[in-house]
Amino acid sequence: MVASVLMGMALTAAAFSIFGLAGYSLFSGQSGAVSTSISTGVVKVALSATGASESLGIGAQNIAPGDTMQREVDISNSGTSAIGNVTFGVTASNTTASIYSSSTDGLQVSVLECSGSWTPTSLSDGGYSYTCSGTQSTAYGPDPIADVASGVALPASLSDIPVGGSSSFVVQIGFPATAGNSQSGETESFTWNFTATQAAAGAV
Repeated sequence: MVASVLMGMALTAAAFSIFGLAGYSLFSGQSGAVSTSISTGVVKVALSATGASESLGIGAQNIAPGDTMQREVDISNSGTSAIGNVTFGVTASNTTASIYSSSTDGLQVSVLECSGSWTPTSLSDGGYSYTCSGTQSTAYGPDPIADVASGVALPASLSDIPVGGSSSFVVQIGFPATAGNSQSGETESFTWNFTATQAAAGAV
């Protein structure tokens, strides 16, 4: 959108009298036009290609009670506005499966944060485990995976992403050791959803 500003000024000469006649003169001036361009920013969050640094799409087979799965997520800000908040949620294909619906024996989700970088180690089943080069901390969870369905906000340390920046963390999915035979043979699939919101508005 282009906004134009037109400025004008006028000066009226004082009345004067010559030979008994009154005369008036009006001077005017106009400045050059000033154009201002304003455009809106774009909030765009993207995941990196599938691989060791983006392994959330890699599944797991034949898991047993007590097993833990780790999947790295690398979110990049490919838009033109800074990101100030990121939420993640999950949509299950079968909400009646007990590995999803059970709050005690179903899958438990945590988000792990690293002050340094994550180093992946390939596993024989096609997955990865991750080692933090700095200090590892738990940013969220563990909570039942069903609790993530409505969306969970990541902490500011993982959500404040400048334009061109990125945020990396590990989603850890645990299958409780208390799980019983009733969950044997169950299958579940998930769609992970990430939503980014612009940083707080301010003066520009």
